[in-house]
Amino acid sequence: MNSNDIEQIVKKVISSMNGQEVSAAPAREVPKTTKVAVLTELEKFEIKEYPIPKLGDGDILVKVEGCGICGTDVHEYRYNPFGYKEIVLGHEGTGEVVALGEGVTVDTKGDPIKVGDKVVTSV
Repeated sequence: MNSNDIEQIVKKVISSMNGQEVSAAPAREVPKTTKVAVLTELEKFEIKEYPIPKLGDGDILVKVEGCGICGTDVHEYRYNPFGYKEIVLGHEGTGEVVALGEGVTVDTKGDPIKVGDKVVTSV
């Protein structure tokens, strides 16, 4: 995967959203579905729409604004060494907290957290 591949994937995701606001739901309202770029076969992505599951106790829902691509993702894109049928690549996400499950008042480090906070995952 090179910068041109990544650019083409980003363009495809953005073009699939043409005519729609990036945040179709009013502030603080969680949409019912989300669009995801899914690797469906070697070097081929499709934009798919999935329902957003109901939050459980202790869950944090983050609107992803960016993510990292690592070497494992590149291997999946080119060679599929793990045999996955379909996969969403990328991790180390950054984004905005849009909803908190019951009982959530702190993040995994123990720092206070609230809707609207910007976060970075570290897993």
